[in-house]
Amino acid sequence: MLPGKPVILITINGRFDLHQPLYECQTCKQQWTPDMKDLLRSGYWPASITNSTLYTLDLLSSFKELKIISPGFSRQAFAKLLEHRTKCGGRSGPINGDALQRSFLELSYTSFEEDQLCCSAPLTCPACTPEMLAVSADGNRKLYRFRRNGSSDDPGFLRGSLWLKTTQGRGTCGDSHWTAARETSRRASKLDEEGMEVAVCRHGFLLKGLSFWRREDER
Repeated sequence: MLPGKPVILITINGRFDLHQPLYECQTCKQQWTPDMKDLLRSGYWPASITNSTLYTLDLLSSFKELKIISPGFSRQAFAKLLEHRTKCGGRSGPINGDALQRSFLELSYTSFEEDQLCCSAPLTCPACTPEMLAVSADGNRKLYRFRRNGSSDDPGFLRGSLWLKTTQGRGTCGDSHWTAARETSRRASKLDEEGMEVAVCRHGFLLKGLSFWRREDER
């Protein structure tokens, strides 16, 4: 057995600069080195078709679990963690966060296609069920709907259970009044609706929406 081509192995303990094994028969001089199928069976995920960088499946599954527990955990932070563990082990070398993210997404898509072929249960998001862990909210204040003939009886942009309704009067927050949210203030007399705000889960599915009837600060 001889040292083959150099390979960068990334594990949960950081980076290792190694060589792939190269087996050579002393009789017929034929050589064998592991290909991509052999690496996958052994629990490694190649970062490219050249197999110059390998990730252990345990590392990628650990990154997935961290993303579920803490959706805001970034790949740069995970790469710095691996670099720190590499240094603690007496080794050196950077960890490419972009390559790590790309390999993680490739493995996730491959797992999804495998579930589809095996007719497995549909995807259930562990970050959204049974308790919501991450919600993103943003608004657009320039979706104007103008008043017609001095009447504000026209329906809003969207109607249904998704959109919250506002009430006339002074805005309240607990026992106190919120001046910025009061319904009696009109910044633009010709506008009956100024825009909307929506809240989505981390997958982009709509959860709730709110129309801006008077002020952008209204919630």
